[in-house]
Amino acid sequence: MMKRRIKIIFTVLLSLIMMLSMLGGCALFIADEPVSIVSIEKTDTDGIVDTYTITYSDGTTSTFFVTNGVNGENGKDGVDGADGENGKDGLNGVDGKDGKDSNVSIEDVYEYYRSIPGNEDKTYEDFLKAFGIATNGAAAAVNKTLLSTVKVHSEFIETSDSNEYGQTVISSGAGVIYEINPSTGDSGVTNGYTYFLTNYHVIYDEKGYDDNYFPRKIVAYLYGTEYPVHYVTENNSFKLDEYGRKIAEYGKYGIECEYVGGSAAADVAVIRAKTADVLAINENAQAVTFADQYYVGETAFTVGNPNNEGMSVTQGIVSTDSEYIYLSVDGKSREHRSMRVDVALYPGNSGGGLFNSSGKLIGLSHAGDGDDQNVNYAVPLDLVKVVAEDIMYYHKKGADVAVADKITLGVTVSFEKSKYVYDSATGYGKIVEDLVVTSIIENSIAEKLGLNKDDVIKNLRIDRAGTPLEYELSRSYQIGDLLFSVRVGDKISFTIDRDGNQMQTSEYTVLETDLKTP
Repeated sequence: MMKRRIKIIFTVLLSLIMMLSMLGGCALFIADEPVSIVSIEKTDTDGIVDTYTITYSDGTTSTFFVTNGVNGENGKDGVDGADGENGKDGLNGVDGKDGKDSNVSIEDVYEYYRSIPGNEDKTYEDFLKAFGIATNGAAAAVNKTLLSTVKVHSEFIETSDSNEYGQTVISSGAGVIYEINPSTGDSGVTNGYTYFLTNYHVIYDEKGYDDNYFPRKIVAYLYGTEYPVHYVTENNSFKLDEYGRKIAEYGKYGIECEYVGGSAAADVAVIRAKTADVLAINENAQAVTFADQYYVGETAFTVGNPNNEGMSVTQGIVSTDSEYIYLSVDGKSREHRSMRVDVALYPGNSGGGLFNSSGKLIGLSHAGDGDDQNVNYAVPLDLVKVVAEDIMYYHKKGADVAVADKITLGVTVSFEKSKYVYDSATGYGKIVEDLVVTSIIENSIAEKLGLNKDDVIKNLRIDRAGTPLEYELSRSYQIGDLLFSVRVGDKISFTIDRDGNQMQTSEYTVLETDLKTP
């Protein structure tokens, strides 16, 4: 079986190399889901150019061409000598050499693949899968994500009955690398810093009173450099600081971080460390790659620090793409939009990346049932992205602590005609629904936009400095998520269906007073 597999992979790689020899004359069809090659046959030739046809597992075909080397022409006979003595015959010309075979590597094919519009962010694994070439599968995806995962420890001072100055408490969680900026100086807020994503509740302690419930110290560890954080002992007892509080030891691999900003409503936070400190531990560290979307039933795995026993991986599937659960991450009970997974989660997994089988981020693990390991939750991909972008936006504007703000439309929307739609081409499906306006608050943004009861909302349009962005809306939760991406000065409007007629609402320019912290 091993030899057969190697032969199949070699055949497919050879076909890709031949394709590149005439890439100017063919177009590659790159599917979102892998389509394997069934056969490659020479179907035509004119003696110089051979035509090959590729047949794929989905029944489609494509062609590529290979130009053969051309033999050189024979030399001309010499001219006869003058009368008297016969001249010698001229020598025959030397045959021309065959053209050289194309010297193209699989890496060259991959670079061309990435040059095709829409493939710029495709990984090498994506490239191989697109042509039905087997890789190491889930193991390869997991191992790659380990370059982007971290363990996070937060040190708080909590109130204590036995000590008026409180006691030291250390919580553990996980996170992922969001952005790595070169260490070229600190003239700007992002220059020379690496940013991490984690859960808000990992860096917040409602019992803490030092530094407004946020940790006085945040320490991150790259995968492979875990250190057993512990309280220092001296003479068989805990070593205490000047206030009688335990002193923690973080070891030489701990990377000191600082809190950048977060959203309790989304349970997403951003912390940062100096890039030089990160790369000094592992020069190969890299930021995560975000998936385009996620689906019910697809494989998912998370990398976290369960029970503070070291970084480990657990795997399952996405059970539900969106539902609402109640959590208290900052002492206030809120309804949180989450995706349900059956990936095993434990205390310490919070903030760890949830990845698909390609190793792309689809969420942040953040809650578990406790009694049932088949029912756990993660902050969904689309919400993580808009909240992280919002936090970074205000951070770059100079906020000491960035908070993810959003506008309130003042409209109640219900969903109707909900149904599941399956796409046989991709092998995935999704729920779609009509977003129907049921009520509007007086003097609200919704009223100023001109929304009416029973309008069906189809699209949200955000015009930023003359650059419009259009978002199709097929789920009610999308509006709430997208409102995190609205900035002061943006012009927003909706495409609606009113009594069977599609129309655009009025535009509304967002004011600073419209933005609130949810």
